[in-house]
This record gives sequence, structure tokens and C-alpha cells, in this order.
Amino acid sequence: MQLRYLNPPWLIEAAGGDPWQVNNTLQSGDPGVVDELAQAFHNAGACTAGSSDAFAEAQKRFREAWSRENGEHPINDSLEVQRATQTLHLQLTQLTAIGTDLENIAAALAEAQSSASEKIAALETQLQTIDDHIGSYLDAEDDDAVSDLVQLAADDTGGILHQIEKIRDDYAATLQAATAKLLSDGYDPVALHGYDGDGQPTPDQQTDRAAETYGTTQRDHDQELVDEPGEMTPEKAEAAARLRDYATVTDPAADPDARRLAGERLDDFRMANFIGPLPMDGTLGGDARTRAQARREIQKGLEGGTLDGRTFTPDQATWLLDTAEQEARVRVTQQAIEDLVRGAGMSRPGATQLVGDIARGRAGHILRDGADSLGTSTGAGERALNGFADTVPTGRHNLPGAAYSAEDIAAVRKLANGMGIAGKRLGAGAAIYDIVVDHKPFVDVAATNLVGWQTGIAGAEFGAVAGAPLGPVGVFVGALAFGVAGSIAGELATQAAIDVIRN
Repeated sequence: MQLRYLNPPWLIEAAGGDPWQVNNTLQSGDPGVVDELAQAFHNAGACTAGSSDAFAEAQKRFREAWSRENGEHPINDSLEVQRATQTLHLQLTQLTAIGTDLENIAAALAEAQSSASEKIAALETQLQTIDDHIGSYLDAEDDDAVSDLVQLAADDTGGILHQIEKIRDDYAATLQAATAKLLSDGYDPVALHGYDGDGQPTPDQQTDRAAETYGTTQRDHDQELVDEPGEMTPEKAEAAARLRDYATVTDPAADPDARRLAGERLDDFRMANFIGPLPMDGTLGGDARTRAQARREIQKGLEGGTLDGRTFTPDQATWLLDTAEQEARVRVTQQAIEDLVRGAGMSRPGATQLVGDIARGRAGHILRDGADSLGTSTGAGERALNGFADTVPTGRHNLPGAAYSAEDIAAVRKLANGMGIAGKRLGAGAAIYDIVVDHKPFVDVAATNLVGWQTGIAGAEFGAVAGAPLGPVGVFVGALAFGVAGSIAGELATQAAIDVIRN
């Protein structure tokens, strides 16, 4: 645009938001990268006719919406498939399902980007036309017409803003549903962060940012500490380790995996000391600060030999943490879906959708809006679940098969009607609401209920993996409470990950 009279910052303020920035967030994703990884998983799987048809349908949607060439290959697709197969113990049929899930993400992102680009192009054409007309009315000294045109420009900007926000939100819902489906199929798509348009930095960007932050805020202090005369204290040793990680990350000739793992350790240090509020992790609980603090403690234990009786190199320890965390996220999601299907009678697509909605915090919002009032009785949980059933939208999302059916809503109502029994079994109906809506810490809720939550799935899995003092703190425990009838016991994901290294 070549605007002479309209002021874009004023238009953004008048519209209540920046449609260009929302569009840029969407456009930051790279559907081509997702498509390539999808193809790699699909090719690695044992493709049946049905799975090939589903993949081909998703790929057709992608190709119709994606017209750009993708010359970069930031992810080594074959190595990613190999890593997932070996560390997550995936079967061939799971690989095929994962390929289709990923291709659906690629198609949905390409469609969202195309729609948003069209909206922005239409807005800019309209603003240019309005700007030209303003010039004509200024020459004619028609102030009223100029004022009307300026208001029209603000209204058009606001209208497009809302439309692009809707596109972004619809894609976010599709991405979350697809991510829940991927987790249920056994794969945590961390390699795609940033490329899938989730608003997060890509792994390479995260590594670079961690090094930049460390270099500007902590490096000089660590260097001074290491250079001080005297014995090597634990504080000096940690500072020296951070300096080595910084040197690795900033070395362009370093091994890519070594750079990534060193960057993760620098980022864990940054986040463990972060001051200020952070969003909750809807799947495993806690936030980025508690996660980083737990990771740093386990990192020390693995390197020092206090957890397994053997010592690991820093890279081995970080790899173990990553693998254990991914496995925990997969297993918690799978178990929650199974409980909702078998224990609550929900359809598998509906249960997967519910898990995804809870993970992105949407279900907690629905529950909060649906409950009229709260007390300390199980009636609070019953009202919350009934509120969910009253307000949850039905119908299909962009992701094929993702929907709440009438039967799913009936299953949620059945859970609400049986909340008295469920409350006795799980601790209390009010505890469900406390965790899902108020985000009260898991251990706080357990301490105030007679039965407690020691058998919670997330507690058995990630609590054992990370050893975080607060255990799983998130809305996801509430999802388990909807349908959980027991708990998976025992095998620690940390030990499973250690066994991978051993074998």
C-alpha cells in the first residue's frame, strides 16, 4: 500500500488489534515442512488401502492450498521417523496413522494461510481505494466525507481483524485436535514446533534465542566466577558447564544435535529463573518454570549418578529427559482417551477432541462458564459437567473425524449424574472443578481430600518422570477425572528412557 492519509498505527488502535500481525503469526508456519515429514511417516508405515485413501485426501487438500515451493529441509525426516520408531516403540500401522495426522495439519495450515492472505489482500485494496478517495475529498474540502471515509477504513480493518482471528482460532482448534490424535497414535510432534504455525519458535530458533539470552544476561557473570582463584565449587562447575554449552551453540561447525541439546540446557537455566506469570501446560501440568526446574534437578542427578547408579554425559542426560517427557505426554494422552472411551462411553473421536480441548485450556473455559455457583460438595462438579454439555459446540472441525456427537454429550451428562459416586472414588467432585477450572496445585487438592489423587494417571507418569515438587498441576488431571476408573501402575518413563540408552 502507498497510503498518504490513512495512518496504519491509528487504524490498528481503532480496530482493537493488528490484522497484519495475526496474519504474520499464521504465515510463520511452514506447511511444506509438515508435508515432508508426513510423507516420510506415511512411506515408512504399512499402508493399507484405507490409510492410503485418507492420506491422499489430506494431501489433495494440501496441494490445492499450497502453491509455494519448499526448498529448505530443516528436519531430517528419515532420522525423525527412525528416532520416533526406536524411542517411542511405534508399530508400522502407527507410522501410517501419524503420516495422515501430519498431512491433515499441513492441509489445514495451508488453507488457513491462503484464506488469511486473501483477507489481507482485500483489506489493503480497500484501504488504498479509501485513501485515494480521501485525497479527492480533501481537495474539495469536504470534511464530513473525509471523516466518514476514515471511519469506514477503521471499520474495515476491524472487520478483517475479526475474520483473520477466526481463521487463526479455527486452525488452532484443528491443530490441537490433530496433536491430541498424534499423541493418541504414539507420537509427540515436538520437532514441528514453529513449523506447524503454533506460534512457538522452531527448535533452531529456540536454540539461537537461548544462546542470545545467555550471552547478554549471564555469560559475563559466569566467566568472572570461573576465573576466580580457588577450588572448583559446585557453582563454578555449573557456570563452566553453561559456558561450554554456549560455546557449542555458537559454533557453526558443531554437530546439530549437540547444538540443540546444549541450547535446551541453556533454556532450562533461563526458564528455571524466570520471574512472572506463565501459562499452564494443559497436558502434563505445571508451567515452563516448574518444568525447567524439574529438568535441571534430574539433569544433575543423571550426570552425578544419583538416579540410576551410573553417570551420563550432559547430552545423554538431556536426551533422556526429552525422551521421557515425550513418552509421558503420549502415555497420559492415550490413557485419558481410553478412560473416556471405556469408562465414560464417549466415541474415540469425541474423547480425542475433548482431550485436545482441555489441553489448550478451552474446556476449562467452558466449565467455568457453565457452572452457576460453586460449593464444596460434589454438586459443583456435576454443575460443571452439565455446563460443559450445555455449551460445547457440536459438528465437525476441519480435522476429519473430530466432533462431539450427541452420544458424546450424553456421556458427559451421564458422568455428571454419577458424580456422587465418582467423587467418592476420585477424591471429591469439587476437586475436579478445583483442578480443571481454578488450576489449584495437584498436591494441594490431594491434601484436602480424604481419598486423595495418588492414583492419577499424570501423577503416576510425569510426576515420576520429572520428580517435580508439585507433581502434575494442570487442567489435564481434571480430564482424567471425567472418566478414570483406575490408574496405570508403575513403570517410570525415566527408567524406560534409560533402558533405551542401555539397550
